[in-house]
Amino acid sequence: MPKFSYLVLSLGITPSVYYYFQTRAQFLGDENIQCVDTRKRDLNLLNVNKNTIAIINRYAGIGALWWLYRQRHQLAKVAYFIDDDMPNAYRASELSWWYGIKTTLKFQISWWMISRMGGELWCSTNALANRFPDLETQIIPPVCLPIVNSNVEESPVYFYHGTWAHRHEIAWLVPIVREIQKRFPSHVFEIIGNRKVKKMFADIPRVRVISGMSWETYLQYSGKVHYQVGLAPCFNTPFNQARSYTKLFDITRVGAVGVYSNPGPYQDAIADGHRGILVENNTQDWIEAISKLLNTSVVEREKLLENALTWCNLNLEDSSL
Repeated sequence: MPKFSYLVLSLGITPSVYYYFQTRAQFLGDENIQCVDTRKRDLNLLNVNKNTIAIINRYAGIGALWWLYRQRHQLAKVAYFIDDDMPNAYRASELSWWYGIKTTLKFQISWWMISRMGGELWCSTNALANRFPDLETQIIPPVCLPIVNSNVEESPVYFYHGTWAHRHEIAWLVPIVREIQKRFPSHVFEIIGNRKVKKMFADIPRVRVISGMSWETYLQYSGKVHYQVGLAPCFNTPFNQARSYTKLFDITRVGAVGVYSNPGPYQDAIADGHRGILVENNTQDWIEAISKLLNTSVVEREKLLENALTWCNLNLEDSSL
């Protein structure tokens, strides 16, 4: 069989590019995966041939789609990769109406052109692929082996690093954080957010709201800190049911142990009590789970972290494209 090379086109280097493609190149030593930011590269200077599989990651811009259309006969295959339910984003109540509409339009434009090239649809999860019963899809799960900065001293911090797309979960965390801050007077809660998030947590002591940042900047930031507990709330909505477990990687990277929503995308990745804690979306249960981990000794938390890292390593096996 021919050895394929993979050309991944996207608007910027995003979490989806990183967790589904760059990580395979980085941790599996696959030099045949090239990720291209279509905002910065002249695509006409790229070399492709009959062994090249070109992949549009979510959306790469109209110019990249037209370039791909012109090159289609020179390629082995064309694929379109999505890591959430982009076609139905406009229906997702958790997304802002404009973001949801834009996301769906990007999918429609991209898939309209790629399907006319005879392209394939690649999905991040089985749940997402099942939403396309008339298509034969390929599943590309996320992989990563987070590098924990063990030289950094552990800080008494628990955190939630999510985007405004999870604004309902952010609002839901407010009373939970308020109670945890009462129980743990020396701990800091860190969250990424805008002025609206700052307003939500304004009356709670020791809450640190940091501004959103590019993915490259976030990777640098998370590689320089060492926290105790990471939160991954995820409401059981139709849109969220198609998500994957990438928050596990984000939490593990900073040396923390996670509290994860159950049900949700983490059920298959988290063995409760071994790699983190699965919790129903009940306020009191979350308060108790966070309290339990914050009260756990450093040694016990490190065991849970080691279990998570071991799972991440095993997850890399047989995960080549």
